[in-house]
Amino acid sequence: MILGPHGYYNAKPLVDFANKHQTKIITLKTARKTGVKSTVIQALKTLSTKVDRIYVTVDLDVLDISFAPGIPASTPGGMTTEELFDSLLEIGKHSKIKHIDFVCLDPSKDTPVDETVKIGAYAWMQFVTGCVLGKK
Repeated sequence: MILGPHGYYNAKPLVDFANKHQTKIITLKTARKTGVKSTVIQALKTLSTKVDRIYVTVDLDVLDISFAPGIPASTPGGMTTEELFDSLLEIGKHSKIKHIDFVCLDPSKDTPVDETVKIGAYAWMQFVTGCVLGKK
């Protein structure tokens, strides 16, 4: 399942590959109609009925360029940091999440205040906080 593609930069071969392998794609525009956090919760519920563990890759390219300039392929119209952080808290709470990784953070492209690096660190902390809250 892929959640959050937006804009005009998703290569046709990648979309074709996902379609060929029956990978469900939920665009950011679609997710925002019911709320990104709600969409994540529903996606986790759906996946939980099909698998015994879930691996999450957080591609930080999903973020809007105005929030995260230190992302190699960030574009306008992407996810807000609030949407990402709320989603990661829910992901962390979920019992079937066994693995997570964060990709596409390039500190050499960041600004002098390192906002993208800070977003990456905060995103990790949101996930870990969710893990702790999920065990209560």
